[in-house]
Amino acid sequence: MVIDADGQGETWQSAIAMILVPFPHFVLPILEPPFLAGAKLASYYVDVTNEYEKGIETYRLWADSYPHDWIPFNNLSNEYARIGQPEKAVEAGQQALRLNPNHAFPYGTLTYAYFRANRFAEAKAIGVRAITAKRDGLGVHNSLYMIAFVEGDELSMNREVEWFKGKPVECWNLNHQAWVAASRGQLRLARELFERSRAAALKQELKNYAASTTNDEAQVEAEFGDARNAHGDVDLSLRLMGQGRICESK
Repeated sequence: MVIDADGQGETWQSAIAMILVPFPHFVLPILEPPFLAGAKLASYYVDVTNEYEKGIETYRLWADSYPHDWIPFNNLSNEYARIGQPEKAVEAGQQALRLNPNHAFPYGTLTYAYFRANRFAEAKAIGVRAITAKRDGLGVHNSLYMIAFVEGDELSMNREVEWFKGKPVECWNLNHQAWVAASRGQLRLARELFERSRAAALKQELKNYAASTTNDEAQVEAEFGDARNAHGDVDLSLRLMGQGRICESK
């Protein structure tokens, strides 16, 4: 992806939006064998070896064996979204929410699936439903922010920014704001927001996410032709990764 100085790339809004929303809704619950073995195996495929098809196969087997368990459908939805099959992501996400409408994760998962499928009205409807049920969280508001960005809805973007302020997950939205600033050619503002995202992550002891947002900053610096700053960001990211530990958003 190339971001020009004016932020006028042919598909810059869609390209930025597609890479910004993380996958915070994978569930690796506390289970007894044989559930635990299958959950660990699927997680290993998707998080360690990046063998997404094998992970999907494992989740499918889990879902087929225990069709009333919402967790494999939730994780299948995220995996289908990751590999570019959003309609399958929607179908699995719908099933997860049908099976457990009392948990926040399926709302976030389905909102994201609709977003990836460019079904924005349905994504926003699920977001409203989650907010009404007080089951909204990081995933719902990440997707609502990015939909507002793609639609050029500054009022809704600002509303989502306000939702994130002061919360432990604010580092994610600050990262997204940085990408938006970069897409608009506002490099100085993007740098400031990446720094705030990194600081917020470190405050929550999310060193791996601090490293990730620093990698993003390095990419932006490279896109704008500042090799020196890009190298500096890569070095900082490597140092942070050396200090990191596996962290999960709550």
